[in-house]
Amino acid sequence: MPIFMVTARIVAKREEASTSSYYINFADATGKAREFEVNSHDYAQFAMGDIGRLSYDQVGRYVRFEPGEMAFHLR
Repeated sequence: MPIFMVTARIVAKREEASTSSYYINFADATGKAREFEVNSHDYAQFAMGDIGRLSYDQVGRYVRFEPGEMAFHLR
């Protein structure tokens, strides 16, 4: 299954307490935002504004986020 990678910024985080589900909303350089369900470890590890390499599969499931110093310019 192909894995897609884009440079992205974390623009929102939310937690569904009733279901113990965690979500992070990432925006790419074009400003397109996409929300992914993540595990509790990744939810706690990353902060609003973090920029890095977002990986997800072809059906839209989160794979990983690797923060780092990357060029990021919103259009």
